Amino acid sequence: MKFGGTSVATLPRWQNIRELVASRRAEGARVLVVVSALTGITDALKQLCGEGGKDKRRAAAGAIAQRHYDLLEHMQLALPDTLGERLGELMRLAEDGPAARSELAWQAQVQAQGELMSSALGAAFLSHSGLPTQWLDARECLAAVALPNQNERTRLLSAMVEAKPDPALNARLAALGEVLITQGFIARDAQGRTVLLGRGGSDTSAAYFGALLKAARVETWTDVAGMFTANPRQVPGARLLQRLDYEEAQEIASTGAKVLHPRCLSPLREPRVPLLIKDTNHPELEGTVIGPEVRAHAPSVKAISARKGITLVSMESVGMWQQVKQHGLSVDLIGSAETNVTVSLDPTENLLDSDAIAALASDLAKVCRVKVIAPCAAITLVGRGMRSLLHTLSGVLAEFGQLRVHLISQSSNNLNLTFVVDEEVVDALLPHLHDLLIGAGALRTDDSALFGPSWQMLYGGGEVVPAVPAWWRVAQRSRLLELAAEATPRYVYHLPTVRQQARELMSLAAVDRLHYAVKANTHPAILRTLAAEGFAFECVSPGELDAVAAVVPESVPLLFTPNFAPRADYVHALATRATVTLDALHPLQHWGELFRGREIVLRVDLGRGLGHHEKVRTGGSASKFGLPLDQLPVFLQLADEHGVSVRGLHAHLGSGVLDAGHWGEVYAQLASLAERIASVVFLNIGGGLGVPAHPGEAPLDIAALDRALREVKAAYPHYQLWMEPGGHRHEQPDPPRAVRRLAQNRQPQPARRTGHGAVPGGRSDLRERRRAGHRPPPAGGAGGRRDPDRADGRLRQGDVLALQPARRGRRGSDRRLIRRAAVQLFGRRKPSNGHRPTLESACSLPTMRAMEKDVSHTMQPRLTQVFRFVRCSYADGVAELAYAFDDGEELVETIRFPQAPVVPAERRAAFDAALKLLHLVAGVSYYKAGVPPKIELADGPLDDATAELLEQLYLHGLAEFAYRNGLDLRGRINFPRGGSTPTVGALELPKRTLVPIGGGKDSLVAVEAIKSIGGEATAVWVGNSALIAACAERTGLPTLNIQRELAPGLFELNRLGAWNGHIPVTAVNSAILVVAAILYGYDSIAFANERSASAATLEYDGQQVNHQWSKSLAFETLLGDWLHSHVAADLDYCSLLRPYSELAITRAFAKLTPYFDVFSSCNRNFKLLGPKPVDRWCGQCPKCHFVFLALAPFLPKPRLLAIFGRNLLDDENQAAGFDALLEYRDHKPFECVGEGAEARAAMHALSQRPEWQEDALVARFRSEILPQLDVAQLALEPWLQPSPEHRVPRRLQPALAAIG
Repeated sequence: MKFGGTSVATLPRWQNIRELVASRRAEGARVLVVVSALTGITDALKQLCGEGGKDKRRAAAGAIAQRHYDLLEHMQLALPDTLGERLGELMRLAEDGPAARSELAWQAQVQAQGELMSSALGAAFLSHSGLPTQWLDARECLAAVALPNQNERTRLLSAMVEAKPDPALNARLAALGEVLITQGFIARDAQGRTVLLGRGGSDTSAAYFGALLKAARVETWTDVAGMFTANPRQVPGARLLQRLDYEEAQEIASTGAKVLHPRCLSPLREPRVPLLIKDTNHPELEGTVIGPEVRAHAPSVKAISARKGITLVSMESVGMWQQVKQHGLSVDLIGSAETNVTVSLDPTENLLDSDAIAALASDLAKVCRVKVIAPCAAITLVGRGMRSLLHTLSGVLAEFGQLRVHLISQSSNNLNLTFVVDEEVVDALLPHLHDLLIGAGALRTDDSALFGPSWQMLYGGGEVVPAVPAWWRVAQRSRLLELAAEATPRYVYHLPTVRQQARELMSLAAVDRLHYAVKANTHPAILRTLAAEGFAFECVSPGELDAVAAVVPESVPLLFTPNFAPRADYVHALATRATVTLDALHPLQHWGELFRGREIVLRVDLGRGLGHHEKVRTGGSASKFGLPLDQLPVFLQLADEHGVSVRGLHAHLGSGVLDAGHWGEVYAQLASLAERIASVVFLNIGGGLGVPAHPGEAPLDIAALDRALREVKAAYPHYQLWMEPGGHRHEQPDPPRAVRRLAQNRQPQPARRTGHGAVPGGRSDLRERRRAGHRPPPAGGAGGRRDPDRADGRLRQGDVLALQPARRGRRGSDRRLIRRAAVQLFGRRKPSNGHRPTLESACSLPTMRAMEKDVSHTMQPRLTQVFRFVRCSYADGVAELAYAFDDGEELVETIRFPQAPVVPAERRAAFDAALKLLHLVAGVSYYKAGVPPKIELADGPLDDATAELLEQLYLHGLAEFAYRNGLDLRGRINFPRGGSTPTVGALELPKRTLVPIGGGKDSLVAVEAIKSIGGEATAVWVGNSALIAACAERTGLPTLNIQRELAPGLFELNRLGAWNGHIPVTAVNSAILVVAAILYGYDSIAFANERSASAATLEYDGQQVNHQWSKSLAFETLLGDWLHSHVAADLDYCSLLRPYSELAITRAFAKLTPYFDVFSSCNRNFKLLGPKPVDRWCGQCPKCHFVFLALAPFLPKPRLLAIFGRNLLDDENQAAGFDALLEYRDHKPFECVGEGAEARAAMHALSQRPEWQEDALVARFRSEILPQLDVAQLALEPWLQPSPEHRVPRRLQPALAAIG
């Protein structure tokens, strides 16, 4: 009986073990218990081995010992001699270190102590509980064998045992007693040294003992009931596999199942010892039996599994095979062609360190073209007779059609079929494939002898969706039957349902405008009802434009989103109030003059799309909608030539989407793209909100969708968000039987999911036809009156919009056009000559909200004349900052300082000055909403230095905001002057540093530099980011989390059409930290801004526009000098990383491996702290692009790809983003990224390395971009040298040496 680490970690678990062992004894069996170390102890022992100092080793050993003392105390046992000996040995090993023996031998002996201690503790507990148990040292029974070509590391840390039945050992153990307990994971070699059995060592130990003793069976007790048809953490519907033969179990274990290590089956096969997997906490569950024979049964897929972390090496040439063997890398899968061999290297077997991969690629490059493809995952179907099942797998195989499949392999033993794909798609793909396998009959879960209950049935989990009867199922049944008697088939539309669904969508606070797709239904009453609920309308043809214009008010915005439309359709649309969307080059190439001076929306294909069926996944190579990203530069060039302004971006994310997070992901992708098109002011996402396809399926979580959109919008406050949500309803998928009978003698008509309640007539296969995506034709007839939903839900006059026979042949009824975004700007157009409008002329036009609603009694922020700094106050750790426009209501922002002390009297004046600075600086967030011509200060005028600081901050910090909005702020920002300059001295502040943490690499480098000199520091951040909190905790420093709450009124101003865009947030955070430094007592604030932060993004109309201006040396100097003269002479404000380039900082960060799994520089990240790399890196934004590119020269390729979860440089869809970083055909992105020249240096370095050369974007750089560059300017080394220009105070300057 083998018990793992979780099964031996607590007293209740040991009580379970006692009961289980006692039950086996009651059956008359002798029992050998094999145990792992307590949970976490093996990792702690490994960490002990990595400690360099004796004191640290002793401390680590003491903590490990304490875990066992605590459990012993919980068991109420005295310290047994056996455990005392083991604890003493651990302390001696920690004290001596590896000096007395080889490093590897010492590590093996240290790590063996975990199992030795847990087994000693278990023997004492079981014996004390009335079950006499003899402790047995496994090293006296298991002898490791030496294998040919085995190196010392493998011999000591991953040994093997030859286990054949040993009657003498059996007799010896029988003489010791009826119950014995021993260790997993350890053995002894021929030299008498302790060796480890490597990964899965405890499972393997149990198998070795089972074979040596020719046991009746081996039982592995774990935290699950056995092996399942898929990983139940990913697929809750996975079924328990009740019986397997050795070969099938071996394949499942080898291809990703974690419950059993594949090495443990081989020893059992020859002696034919069965293996039983059981759940320690639920021993009543059947479990999985693995044995030599399983009854004859029809071929069936038994499981689908996935292995991540796969690296592929593709070699194109001949004579290259020997290179792989020379580097000691064992090959897993092989795919070959006449001149290409591709092999997969499994990290669990090959211990892939980056040096081996780089060295292999370098050697291979001498004889062939080589490409390293990672990170990949191998999806494997396992089951006997796979070849005979291929005809049933057509639907499953079709799912791989839109994926990058790098390798396909089928085993010669006819047990598996494997597909190697990109790792990032696996988590979503696996559950879907599992369902498809069951639906296709390939995974025969109807065979109850082989397949047991699902994980959900055994352990619960999975939300039970309550059945909510649709309006037609119960309340209106009799009325529907009456109507059906008149004529059939009919389509019934229910206005209360229309309103209910419309209001639910209007509750999405993050969405600025919702559009109804007119093609869903053109009935006038539906259009009027939705217009009254605040919807705009999206039309795809001139006929739809005319139909809508005829029934809705002129103030309701219209979008025109055609596809492959003729010129006449565009002429018609441009003569209306509709805004036009373009999604191809053709209209501008051939009819450019038609669009001259116009503002349009551009629809793009982001290369991805979800949906309930392949025909509605409107992204990727198979999509006919949207401009491919590689054509974007050409489109923008044509637009510039014809004076066309791109004011919005649109993408369609697919139909039937039930994943709320997918909407946020597409939004983030669009926003990342919009950052490169300065004229864009809003983003439009189209697609179908998922409709439950069968009873019990959970509907889309609207609250979760709202959260996802809110979180992403927080990263993009300068973009408005529009949505075309497509079909959205919640009703039971099966119509009542009576309604199905309405058309039993007629040819069925197609029905489509629509955005309103609908009951199409039809026969009994209506559900299937609904799933296929058909739709009913629109119903003409009576209009509906606007009436609130009634509690009784009864049909009344006006509720039934139409009740008529279905018709064929309606023009356009079979269209599969996809809705695209359109734009209605704030009532203004940018002149085609490129001249920017004055602020006054732009503000004098109506805003979008004014066009949609009556706002005659509401403030229009762009028309305000005065911005007032009303007051600031502080009490009990809370600062309040109040502002107002004209004579409007106050906008009150709140800053909360946790556990704030009382302000010392000697610092009171400095604190008041710091608080006033915060009030003035934070005002930039509100001033930009209206940008009025006058600024008023309730406290009176400022001295010249303060006014100059603020005017420079507002002008340069809002430069990007002004550029994007077509404004010119020069000469407009004037703070009242005439105040007196204060006189301040030193405050003798404590010599400690506030280090702002942003969650990215730079601040972590700064933290480690200060720690290296023993400096006292606190990690501080503003806001609620869980990711930043995790990074701050990982630093080991004290932490300070300050909260900033923007005035709620600011969001209302945004809804009223306020100016919006980028603000100098680093300046605001700096001012907050100045207050904190005085309040808590710190003499320095050390940011982590690099020297490239001073470089402008672009120059426009003679003014430099720098996205990072508040991180620049210019701002640092202004604020630092001001603090010395106005707050405290000994309060320093600096950037510790100012001397360094981004590449130099990245090189330093590449050594900080403890942060690799928590840091993220991604500004688009909104699924913070997920378990996967893709939860921390969107992979689409400029920050992701730059950090990936900057790290690549300094990290092994597999390590870098493990951080990001994908290879951004092997994705052609990312070309435009990397071009912008390189300043090739585009300016540097409006993001906190390095200079174009250092990005080019990094890319050039990769282009010289074989392991990177064949990646798509590196190969493109080599062939297309590099020939246009001066190679002499591409050296990496100059970027790694520090600059002498910085303001780091003398006390912190020694930290610079740690950065390099």
